[in-house]
Amino acid sequence: MKCTIIISLLFVAMKCSASEYEEDYSVYLSDVFRNVESIKSKQASINAEKLNKLNAQLFFVPKVSLSALPKKTQSNNKYTETKITLSSLLFDDTILSKIKSNDYKLLSAVLDLEKEKERITAVVMSDQVSISLYEQLRSHALELKRQSEALYEKIAVKYNFGIIKESDVQLAMLLVQKINNEIDNLDREIEKLKLNIESNTL
Repeated sequence: MKCTIIISLLFVAMKCSASEYEEDYSVYLSDVFRNVESIKSKQASINAEKLNKLNAQLFFVPKVSLSALPKKTQSNNKYTETKITLSSLLFDDTILSKIKSNDYKLLSAVLDLEKEKERITAVVMSDQVSISLYEQLRSHALELKRQSEALYEKIAVKYNFGIIKESDVQLAMLLVQKINNEIDNLDREIEKLKLNIESNTL
């Protein structure tokens, strides 16, 4: 799933317009958030704090009890005596402090989740921009490679006819090798950035 997300982000960066990019990027970020364990963990903490808050509130809700007792009148007429009892715990400073504490814990859990989302978004965006730039450089390097190889072939032909020196052939060969090395370096940088995105979206 994570590899699919990374590839999709690359596709969006290269193919979409700015408005389309923003719309699709937010969709892919949502996919990332749904699959990141740290996000799942923090969301679970929020759910737990919401439950704690609800339990605290329900604990102090007035309790209603209903009882029914069959009876007879002096004239032997049957009737049912019903009794409704309403009981409630009195609020005091301790109770209010507990409720406030639950509110603060819930707020803290929500803030932790938002901070984690911001961290992941910053990493993904930064690395994604870098990947896009490296991909552009790689595209230019591949074009230079094709041109340098064509130049090398022409120089090799001229050398075979004795028109130019061997040193010219060696220089042309070194140029091809240097460009190949640069392409390899770009590939390594792109791969490192992809791995960084993946490690931050586990």
